[in-house]
Parts: sequence; C-alpha cells; structure tokens
Amino acid sequence: MKRLLAIIILFSMIMGMLISCDIFDPTGSSTSSSTSGSTSSNSGTTTTPGSSTTSSTSSTTTDKGEEPPVKGAVEVVNIGYSFETVFFEWLPYESATEYNVYCDGKRVDSELIRNYGSYYRCDVLGITAGEHEIELVPVRDGVEMESAVTSFKETAIAHVREGFGFVGGSASGAYNDDGTLKTGAQVIYVTADNAKTVTATVNGATQTGLQTILDAKQKANTSNDILCIRIIGMITASDMDHFSSSAQGIQIKGRSAYTDMNITIEGVGNDATVNGFGFLIRNCKNVEIRNIGIMNFMDDGISVDTDNRNLWLHNIDFFYGKPGSDSDQNKGDGSLDIKHSQYITVSFNHFFDSGKACLLDASTGASADYISYHHNWFDHSDSRHPRVRNANVHVYNNFYDGVAKYGIGAAGGGSSVFSEANYFMNTKYPMLTSMQGSDIAGDGEGTFSGEDGGVIKSFGDYIVGGTFVPYSASNKVEYDAYVASSRDEVLSAAITSKKGGHTYSNFDTSDKMYDYNAQSAEDAMNTVKAYAGRVQGGDLKWEFTNSDDSSYSINSGLKSAIAAYKSSLVSTNVGNNSSSGGNVDEGGGEVTPTPTPTPTPEGRIVHNFHTSGKNSDFFKINGNLSSGKGTITYDGMSLTQCLKIESSTSITFTLTEKRTLTLVFKEVGKNIKINGEKYATDGNGVITVELEVGSYSITKADSMNLYYMILE
Repeated sequence: MKRLLAIIILFSMIMGMLISCDIFDPTGSSTSSSTSGSTSSNSGTTTTPGSSTTSSTSSTTTDKGEEPPVKGAVEVVNIGYSFETVFFEWLPYESATEYNVYCDGKRVDSELIRNYGSYYRCDVLGITAGEHEIELVPVRDGVEMESAVTSFKETAIAHVREGFGFVGGSASGAYNDDGTLKTGAQVIYVTADNAKTVTATVNGATQTGLQTILDAKQKANTSNDILCIRIIGMITASDMDHFSSSAQGIQIKGRSAYTDMNITIEGVGNDATVNGFGFLIRNCKNVEIRNIGIMNFMDDGISVDTDNRNLWLHNIDFFYGKPGSDSDQNKGDGSLDIKHSQYITVSFNHFFDSGKACLLDASTGASADYISYHHNWFDHSDSRHPRVRNANVHVYNNFYDGVAKYGIGAAGGGSSVFSEANYFMNTKYPMLTSMQGSDIAGDGEGTFSGEDGGVIKSFGDYIVGGTFVPYSASNKVEYDAYVASSRDEVLSAAITSKKGGHTYSNFDTSDKMYDYNAQSAEDAMNTVKAYAGRVQGGDLKWEFTNSDDSSYSINSGLKSAIAAYKSSLVSTNVGNNSSSGGNVDEGGGEVTPTPTPTPTPEGRIVHNFHTSGKNSDFFKINGNLSSGKGTITYDGMSLTQCLKIESSTSITFTLTEKRTLTLVFKEVGKNIKINGEKYATDGNGVITVELEVGSYSITKADSMNLYYMILE
C-alpha cells in the first residue's frame, strides 16, 4: 500500500550497513568452521592470563551504539533490532486513537502494538534478516492520518541456527529457518486477561485456554496444526486455565515419543514473562521456546524430560525459582534440565544467579545425548553449566561470569564434553571431571559427584581467575580437562578418566558433528553480553558486584526485585485472539483506552536509585542500573547507584495535579528529554522543571547517569 506521505524520513542505521557488508555477524569472526571430518583454522589453545600461549582476538563489533531518535510527525524515541525482529517506541500523537504499523508494505498484527501509558511500542516479529522499511501511521476514529506518517528503515539480524538441535530436522517450531512463519501457522496472542479464554483450532475443533490448546495437540497426535504462541506482558499461575504438569506448570506433550509438534512459544518485546510456573516438554520434536523471562518457577524453569529431540531453547531470562525442600534448592531447583532426550540446542540464555543451571541427564545409562550449549550467559550462577552424565556435549562460546562453584562438570561413564572458546571469568573451577584433579583436591571426596569421570576436551577457552589443572605429560591422572592443540585433534584412547577408565568418544571429529562458526572466547563474551536473554536484555536487569563472584547465597537485592516485579504494560490493540498468516493483520482493532490515572499521591514523592533501584509504586522505570559511575553528594546524602540514561531508558508517570520535578545527575551541562523537549543540567548536575497535569516520559538526549528524583 502506497500512500502520499507529508513527511518521509529515510533512516538507515550504521550497523545495518555494516551487517550488509558482512562486517558484523552475531556469530562473529570464526575460530572454527567445522564440517565433519574436515580440517579448519583455529584461534589457539585454552589460555589463562600470564601463560605463554595466547589466543587471537578479533575486532568484531557487537554494539550498535547509541542512535538518535527518528524525527517525524509521530516522534519515535527508541529504535532497535534483534534476531529477526525490529522494535521501536514512540510518544502519543495528538488526537490519535490508535496506530497502524506496516513492514515492507504489509500491516503487522495489531496485538504487536502495545500501550505503556506515556509511550507506545511495536515489535515486528517473523521477518528475515536484512533491511526492512517501517511505516508508523496514527489513526483517528478509524481513519489513517496520512499526513502524519513517520517512516524509517532498520536492519534485522539472523538467529544463529546451529547446534545439535538442527541435526536430523529443524528446531524452529512454527517458523521456517529463514525466520518467517510457516504457511498456515496460527498465531495466538496470550495475555494475562485472555489466557483462560484464548482460542485456536486444533484437529478441526476450537480449543479454549492456553493449556487446553496445548493438550489438544497431544490428543490429536498430528503435526498439521502449526502453533505460534506469543506471550504479551506478564502471565501468572492464577491467569492460566489450568496446568497439565503439577510439578512444572505448562506441559507440552506429544502423544508418543518424538511427535512432530511444530510449536513455538515466544515472548513479544522485552517484558514477556511467566511468573510462578515453568514448562515441561515430553515426547516432542520440533519445539522452540524463546524470548521469555521465567521467574518463581515451581520445580524447574524448563524441564525437558523423556523422548524429545530437535528442540531449541534460546533467548530466555532465568530468574530464581521457588525454594525447594533441600538446602541446595533455595534458588529453586534446575533452571533448564534435560533428561532422556537428544539433539537439542540451548543458546543465548541469561541465567541470573541460578543455583543449579543445567543438569543434563539424571541417571546412569540414560539416553540424553548430542546437546549443544552456546552463547549462554551464566551470570553469577553457581553450578551445572552443564553437569553432564552419559552424553556427547558441545559447549562453546559461553560466558561464565563470577561462578561460585564450578562451570562444566563431567560425570558418568559416557560423558564426552568438547569445551570450545568459552570465556571463564572468576569461575572457581572452570571445568571438573568427577573424582579427579580439582574435584578431589583437598578432601579427596569430590566437589560435585562420586560417580565415574568422563573426559573433557578443551580448545580455545579463556580463563581469568579460578583453578584449572590441564592434562600434561607429567600429569596424566589428576587433571580437569585435556587441552587440545587444535580444534580437530583426535584424543588418544590412552587418555582416560581416573575413576572408571573411560575415554573420549571423539564425537566432535566424527560424522555426527554439524557445521558451525565459533567466535574467539573474547568476541563471544561481547556477543553474549549484547544478545543473551530477552530483547534488549529484558526489562528486569541486575548488575552484580565483585563480592557476588564467590557467593552462592541468595542475592537479597535480586530476590526483592523479582518479588516486586510487575508488568508496566497498559494495553494492546485488542483484535482477534488468533490469526493466521503471521504478521499481516486483516482486521482493524482499536487501542484499549488508557485507564483513568490514579490520583497523584499527596506530599513529596522521592525516588533514590541508590536505595530503591528501579522499584517504585509511582514511576515506571525501564533501563540499566550501575554502581560503577562514581559517587555524588546531594542534600547530605552519598549516592553511588544510578540509572544509566541510554536509548532504551525511560521513566514514565502521570500527574493529576501540578508538581515541580527535580532530577539529580552526575553530569553538568548535558541534556535530558521530558516529553521530547530538552532540558540541561545546571552547574550542580540538577534539572528543575515545573510540570502541569498530564502524562510524562523522561528519555535520553545525552548519555548521563541519574541518581535521584523528586516531585514536590
């Protein structure tokens, strides 16, 4: 659809050009590109600072940088991209009653347009990698305001579809491997308000309620119904129609082993969250879960249990679960556990202080096998990254950040782990093999297992801090891992585990292996920090301190932030609950009216980022906190924690009476935007503004650091 545009803004971000020139790639500069049995170039051997061997470092960029907002009839204040996604936010436009969004001339589903009170947001999903043209059109009383259109271009990047999950079949669920929805896919939008009443057609019959829809897939035993379930905002246990797993929550189950399900469950935007439950996957093939935050889960965040293959679990934020009965379950049990299943990829997830991150298998002789873990952020989590029993596992390009107990653990007679180009920072024991080396140093009883040991092959790993004992000519028994001289080195049968005498399977140099591109450990760390977890790192961020590196106790601040978490979503463009054909929306739909604002509390309203972080009963705060920007003194107080003012930062609130706003920054002579208008800090880093009744949004003009706010 072509319309006369009064204002056309052609916006092409620098990184988009870099992507098209192959300068940027989320897989980065490769340290290995493996085709089974082939010889490839390598970046170097496992390295610790101060050793004589160093690994190469690439200058690959992973940060797009701060970009100016788009100017136009509708003011777009934040634009970004992610994996096969473009997102943007804008301020309310004059008398508009709703908005339409077009991507490359096709109208996107109205449910993707969400109202957050003082700003709106749209995430365009299911698009291919490359440049896309976006048109944002305000609508008044059902008529598009063509004279007020804003348009721009943005470039999405491709998901990294690698690992064992893509061997012998796809793990893209309802999507094609180019990022577009499969023909005939039903797109089901689920919110807290409609989780009990949302509908879909499965096996020719209408099903009502999210769990009921998934249960019908099991009963139908058919792969013909392709389901893309999109979570909007936060869904709690009480919002659900029912749970089919009393231990986990939502159950996705095939009728028999390895049933082809063609299901994707994904979150929309940076705030999609399930709170109070997790997921159980059983008897399934071709299931994808992505871009969701999971908190306060029952037993496991995600439990992959029995007869599954070709699964892809990625871009998930794992927070604390409910405390278990055992003393080591204070943070919940497993965040992402895999048992009796094969050919799975676990990638780009962010584990926030997990106690037990990733158990792989649970019993001797079981059949969990051929699993890939790549580009995950183990952020001050304690153990099991993964803990492997009886499996062939490829662990590459992960970031181990302040791990208090151990990183990779190999136990069980059949464990063969290829650890490649991971970055271990302040990880107590980067790698452990059961009953030998660092595992039994000191007391001789074993840190994590009394079972037979497996064998870990390490190549290109980078270790900063922690204890690591490599295999050597003088140490062929008490070692943690064998450090290979090349990626394709075949390990000799003479290299065995101390307990059980088990050897390495060399699966990584056999025809079982897949094609992939590994970054150097340093580049992988940067990529992980930029892209792991939900879009933009999610709406609940947490920055750990150095003191957290060696602690495996619950972080009380993070625990409080999770307990206080609530969605800032006001409403969506409510159209049909279900649509087919992906992003194209043939219906109209209207924005649900914004509720009448709550009266502004009486008296002085103060927000201190040093003591309260982002938790507030009045302000809605999105952005990143930092304790490393220095200390300022204001009104006799010494303040060290601040909110970083970046493109993704926003503070919104509504006043029902006039107030004076005071903002306290570290920077002097720099600008902040309040409803799009710039205000500069004075010589003390302070801005004071008189505000009338209305809704307000504080967003970035210059990069600054905000420590304190007052409304009086």
